[in-house]
Amino acid sequence: MLLDYFDEVGRLSDTLKRHLVLNLKRTLNIARKEPTVLVTTLRIIEREEKADETALQVKLGLVSPKISRLCFTSNLNNFMFNRDLN
Repeated sequence: MLLDYFDEVGRLSDTLKRHLVLNLKRTLNIARKEPTVLVTTLRIIEREEKADETALQVKLGLVSPKISRLCFTSNLNNFMFNRDLN
């Protein structure tokens, strides 16, 4: 039941991964033709790595879930602000 509930999240994650990998494979062409696509891809990867690190810290009890939500919201807001500047 729980797996069924989160099934779409898994599919979305797989789709995002395929899109990011495709973009990274075409890095050189993208850097020449559409540098903003490359920058956005790298920012998404960086944001997701930070979210994974925070989730691990919460799991290990190093950070409280409340603080992790505040950090994630702050990072997401910074990402959206920086994205809008480009």
